[in-house]
Amino acid sequence: MDHSAGQQDFAECSRDDFRMAMRKLIGGVALICTHSDNRPYGMTATAVCSVSADPPTLLVCLNRKGSTCSAVSESGAFSVNLLGPENVELASTFASAPADLQDRFSVGEWTMLKTGAPILQNSSASFDCEVVEELDSGSHRIFIGQVRAVSRSQDDKALGYFAGGFVIPAQLLQAPA
Repeated sequence: MDHSAGQQDFAECSRDDFRMAMRKLIGGVALICTHSDNRPYGMTATAVCSVSADPPTLLVCLNRKGSTCSAVSESGAFSVNLLGPENVELASTFASAPADLQDRFSVGEWTMLKTGAPILQNSSASFDCEVVEELDSGSHRIFIGQVRAVSRSQDDKALGYFAGGFVIPAQLLQAPA
């Protein structure tokens, strides 16, 4: 059997090679937020994953150099706010580095559920999590959070990130069973 047809070039994995290859993976866009030292912190992220439904648990991966990472460690809580297409501007705002982090929260309507972490009221869904475990890996810290409260909208539209830009998934190819 000839395995050369359609075979890809494999090389050592540099940081840039890794980043360019990961651009091929579509990810949902979320705002990871917390409240520490009497101020809100937040950032745009795609590194969010469900861990367990029993108990409801999520994980998020945050760059250890970012202020949101240390604020989540200090507060012991975070929210995951899943964004829809109407939140592109907000996603861009939270992805940039403003002079004052609180400026990020001047856009949108915010509330709190159980942990005190900021919850975006018009998100597709929001998860209010209590940190139950932290693990450092490379440049990032993985936070595992038990979901203490959830809110969700009736809207099923999602915002994704692919190939360095925001995308709106347009078609569900197969309905869930």
